[in-house]
This record gives sequence, C-alpha cells and structure tokens, in this order.
Amino acid sequence: MPLTRAKKEEIVKDLKDRIKEASLVLFANFHGFSVAKAADLRKLLRKESGSYRVAKKTLLDIAFRESNIAIPKKLEGEIGVVFGAGDALQALKSVVAFAKASKETFRILGGIFSAGGGERSYIDELAVKRLSLIPSREILLAQLLNVFSAPASGLVRVFRGVERNFVTMLSEIAKKKVDQ
Repeated sequence: MPLTRAKKEEIVKDLKDRIKEASLVLFANFHGFSVAKAADLRKLLRKESGSYRVAKKTLLDIAFRESNIAIPKKLEGEIGVVFGAGDALQALKSVVAFAKASKETFRILGGIFSAGGGERSYIDELAVKRLSLIPSREILLAQLLNVFSAPASGLVRVFRGVERNFVTMLSEIAKKKVDQ
C-alpha cells in the first residue's frame, strides 16, 4: 500500500522533530532484524531517553536536508535510525552493545553526534565504536579527582614518612637509655 503525500509529510515532520531533539543519531542496517529484536531495542532506548524509527531513505534524506544536516555517504540497505535525546554517550554505548549481540541482523553504519555546544558532526562506524569505549561520566570524574588529589596525597605520605622515622628514632634512643 503506497504512502499518501499527507502521510509522507507527517513522517518527515516526525523525523525532523526527533532530529531536532536528538544529541545522537545513529544509522543502522537492519536486514533480517526481527520484530521481537526491534521491540527489545526500543525498550532499551526508552531507558536512555531514546527511540528507534524506520523510514524510507528518501524521507530520511528529506528530513535531514530540511534540518540542515548533511549525511556524507549514501546509506546502503534497509535503514533504521536510533535517536538519543538524553545522555548521548550512554545511549551510544547501549546501542553498540546491542549491535554486538545482534551482529548478524543489526549493523551500525555511522551517525550524527553532538559533542556539546550544539555542533553536530557525522561520525563513521569506527568512530561510533571508539566513542563507545569512553568510560562513563562518573568514572571520568573519579579519574579526574584522582589526578587532582595525587600530589596532595603524595605530600601527605612524605610527611607521614618523616613523622614515622622521627618516632622510630626516638623509640630507638629510648631503648638504648633503658638498656644502659
């Protein structure tokens, strides 16, 4: 059943709204992807404030062009789009983990990533995988705190060493006096 013009316009408007809100957009080839797996992906993305949408490539092209976002390469195969509106990095990690588990039927082709400041750029499949290796925000903050506190901790250890040596020396002197 062919789509009517009104339905196509509605789909393009929905895609443009999702693009506008998203800090992460991933393109995936979903050839052979089952309805149950798609439901699992949607459930996973709901937890990450994201969504998954399938649309015709021509409608996707129109929506991205009207949103002033250029996609540098032609997307091959059946294309599904993941939109992440919350923590983009966490959503990206979740989708990459899902893609690894479903590698036969769901392959990430690339995406649009907003690293902050509103600037969006296209990232390829390799860049998506590299971004997924970045530790979570909490871990990065803990590592940063460790880097900042390391000099102070080292200084405290030095002072404690001097104190320990001084107490040991006094103890040895006291022992010698008692022995005499």
